[in-house]
Amino acid sequence: MTGDWDKDRIGCLLQRLCTDAGLAAPAGHTPIRVWAHSGVERIRLTDARTVVLKYAKTPFTGEDRLLTACRRAGVPVPDVLAARHDDGILTMLLEDLGHPIREASAGDAARVAVVLHQQRDMTPFSPLPVWSDQNLAMLPGKALTALGTLTRNSRLGDVTGDIAVMLAAADKVAAKRAAGASLAPFGLVHGELHPTSVHIGARGLRLVDLAKTFIGPGLLDLATWYGTRSPPNPQRLHAHIRAYVAAGGARDALTTRGGLPAADWALGWHRMWAANWLLDQAALGRNMLPSLETLLTTVQRQVTGACALFRVCAAG
Repeated sequence: MTGDWDKDRIGCLLQRLCTDAGLAAPAGHTPIRVWAHSGVERIRLTDARTVVLKYAKTPFTGEDRLLTACRRAGVPVPDVLAARHDDGILTMLLEDLGHPIREASAGDAARVAVVLHQQRDMTPFSPLPVWSDQNLAMLPGKALTALGTLTRNSRLGDVTGDIAVMLAAADKVAAKRAAGASLAPFGLVHGELHPTSVHIGARGLRLVDLAKTFIGPGLLDLATWYGTRSPPNPQRLHAHIRAYVAAGGARDALTTRGGLPAADWALGWHRMWAANWLLDQAALGRNMLPSLETLLTTVQRQVTGACALFRVCAAG
């Protein structure tokens, strides 16, 4: 394990989970991915079966309930075999999907996004945050507040100042640019729909890593597929949205909103949402990146991209 995980504590919880699920005792483990705030390991049992152990700290501790609700709604996700909540830590056993037989494609992402976004009954997902037009428009202001809390006593004045100026400029146009957020597809959003979140195995396709799921505009899932490390590419996303519609997604996905083409709108708001999430978590003492400098560099890149897509400059 990496990070500050208590190996003995996780091991004890694993034993209890196996008992809860009626499984044989654990005999060994192989880390798949382990971060500071969550980890995934393949567990070998004494009867030669394998399962997957996932453990997570706040804010990722609601994933077991979400996976169960998705499974009942017909969304292709792994089965939760057992789960425990213990002093701010979620541990859960999942069915082992095995090793991927190939990497997920943009077409796979479009098809599974259609299934996810077509969920109509939001009652099982009511605890999730909702990003409507009004709430989306609040993001630049919320990010600016979190930035102030986070860097009040830091020595990173130049970078912080640049981000603050851009967020203030975005805040001035946010209400106009957020218009249309509630157009279809609006509903369940994965929140982190990257190639590693779509598992293609011997038993078919499964969505994994739903810990950042929310209720909001499904276009953000399509924008998420390409990440935020490279410059935004509206033409590529436009083609992705067209493939999504062709796969059965809402035709309104191509509709202009907030005075912007759908691809520009989605890329801009995805970057703003991601920047706000990182700043908000860090302001709460949960920096998801290795250092404050790395966090601010990442946020600066995302906010710069959002402002360009929103057609707003730092001068307002």
